[in-house]
Amino acid sequence: MLLWRKGKDHRPKVTLGITGWWSPRVHINGSVRHLKYRGAPESNLWKNRHPKRRNFIKERKFDILSLMNNAVGNLTWEQKSVIIGSVLGDGHLRKIEGRRFAFLEIQHSIKAKEYCEWKYSILKSICKSPPKIRKMDEKREVIKFQTREHPEIDEIYRQFYEGKKKVVPKNFILNPLSLAIWFMDDGSKSRGSIYLNCQQFDWKSQRRLLHALRLMGIKARMNKDKKYYRIRILKESTKKFLEIIKPYLHYSMFYKLPG
Repeated sequence: MLLWRKGKDHRPKVTLGITGWWSPRVHINGSVRHLKYRGAPESNLWKNRHPKRRNFIKERKFDILSLMNNAVGNLTWEQKSVIIGSVLGDGHLRKIEGRRFAFLEIQHSIKAKEYCEWKYSILKSICKSPPKIRKMDEKREVIKFQTREHPEIDEIYRQFYEGKKKVVPKNFILNPLSLAIWFMDDGSKSRGSIYLNCQQFDWKSQRRLLHALRLMGIKARMNKDKKYYRIRILKESTKKFLEIIKPYLHYSMFYKLPG
């Protein structure tokens, strides 16, 4: 057995193929990947079952590090966008003491069942089990699911949390899908105006969200809602806002759009 190591959290194991030394593989995060060699090995050793192949392959340098960077299990752009949009909205990242990585927990009202299941369909590859309905009390039911612990989710956790408090990181940039998820989670309409609820964030984080919207060409301002503040999209930017998010909206959330 040959071992390579990259950092503290990666210990890939290289084993030989079932048919002998012809097909070495690497095991990373539970997945099996066949290896390619650097350089062109001698033709006699490569094409034929030469008795010296065993020693030859042991001495070759496998391209392990580049393989690890592209290992199965890395988050897609779509998955990262859904996670970040959910963190801005109703989702929560959690990290259990003593565990290495954080995970995402999604919970919605039973009325948003289809929307929750749509989120799950995007994150399915990193989830433990499908969404489940929970009865909170006699009148309230919710649907929820959670992802597995994941190193890239842990990176997002470190950016968006200070202790148990949600924050928006400095120089934060929104993309259209994350904005759409945020709107579907915490957006609302009132008298023809669109609002994004961000009461869970402090003033500094709210200003960073405003800046991220302006970078997308959306004009908005803070609007006081009783004791707290939320973001109101200015009417002159409503059309621009809707053009950005509409391609990513789930049909069950169309009711949130202004008429």
